[in-house]
Amino acid sequence: MTRGEKISVFINELNYIKDNNLNAFARELIANAEDYFFTVPASSSGKYHPQFSLGIGGLVRHTRCVAYFAMGAGESYNFDQHTTDLLVIAALAHDIKKQGHISNGHTVREHPLYGADYVIEMQNKFPNFITKEDAEKIAGAIRSHMGKWEGTREWVKDTTKELFPMPKDGFEQALQMADYV
Repeated sequence: MTRGEKISVFINELNYIKDNNLNAFARELIANAEDYFFTVPASSSGKYHPQFSLGIGGLVRHTRCVAYFAMGAGESYNFDQHTTDLLVIAALAHDIKKQGHISNGHTVREHPLYGADYVIEMQNKFPNFITKEDAEKIAGAIRSHMGKWEGTREWVKDTTKELFPMPKDGFEQALQMADYV
């Protein structure tokens, strides 16, 4: 896919982001995403996602819904516009590395960590669009978006592996809630 094609997939969700610099940053996140992100299902097993998010393009459909619910969560939490913009960016990037750096056809357990690292990497490439503090805020929410489910150990076959962090504040809880809905 071309850069323009990738961005056009999320044009409605990008319009939720009012700050021009943050919008430009979100566009870079999407434009530089792996091609598989635009074609794979949200779940390879179908166990953790509804029917509409399965099949070709399911991850995009899931991500678009999470961005929509994140915008609503920002309003429900009474976040200011800047914080809501950050939450929508977190929603757009929360599963951006769902199958890792190169798709093997399955969800990679560590995808929240890869997604968080990706946001920080992109902030380093585009420091004029977003501050380190804002990128860290987004990355923290992405890292913790699976915390609640990891806590059940259902996802962890090897119980010696570290669990993902639980959301530590309303911002991180809002992303987790938007993803869960």
